[in-house]
Amino acid sequence: SKWSSFDRNGWQVSPEYAPVFFLLFTGSSYALGIGGYASVTYHNHYPGNVLLGGGFVLDTACALDKKFNYRLNAGIDTSYPKEHKGIITRIRLDNIFGFSVFRNTGARIWIGPSLGLHYFYTRISYLNNKSIFNNNTGSFFATDVNYRLYYRAFGAPLGVSLGFNFNIGDNVTLSCELAGRLNIFVGQKSLQYYRLYSITVSGNSIILPMEKYNRFFGKGGLDASCTVSFLYRINDRFVKPS
Repeated sequence: SKWSSFDRNGWQVSPEYAPVFFLLFTGSSYALGIGGYASVTYHNHYPGNVLLGGGFVLDTACALDKKFNYRLNAGIDTSYPKEHKGIITRIRLDNIFGFSVFRNTGARIWIGPSLGLHYFYTRISYLNNKSIFNNNTGSFFATDVNYRLYYRAFGAPLGVSLGFNFNIGDNVTLSCELAGRLNIFVGQKSLQYYRLYSITVSGNSIILPMEKYNRFFGKGGLDASCTVSFLYRINDRFVKPS
């Protein structure tokens, strides 16, 4: 047939239909919940910063009557710092290993450790209009100075998560996850600053130069987050063993 053929090695699946057979096989063999999430995170890398984000979520036991579940959160967060004009962006991949402490037909409560891989990008720009510049003649000039600060870093946050799954019908789960993490980042710090106006020195107009440096750095901090997820469950139902 167009789906398969028989030769001396037995039945062979036609290559173009292999993905269909794979989905049918996995769908009948494994329980899975997939969906999306929205999150809010407070972190102390810079005071007062709140990150809002969203992304993809996968869970191996939203409703099953078993002890262990693995959850994957993959997404992006972003925020504007309060202190200066700028933006913070975090790309995140979090692996969570949950252990059920309560479960029944309608709900599941779990807790467990998490290990993530994050990429952190920060760009902060601010204007200091009270800088005083001393030129070669000894005169003083007030001029504006523009600073741009960049952080680009990778981190592997380690934390703990507490989850509450509420199972709606046979196929939908609403989940709330509370998490705390210790973050350690290693990356590059770049600073650029330059004066916005030219000045006159000994009758000549000059533009003050931009200065720039790059440094490697390490940085640590804590964060706390609340994540709400909607998941569609496949072969994932609470059934007590007979």
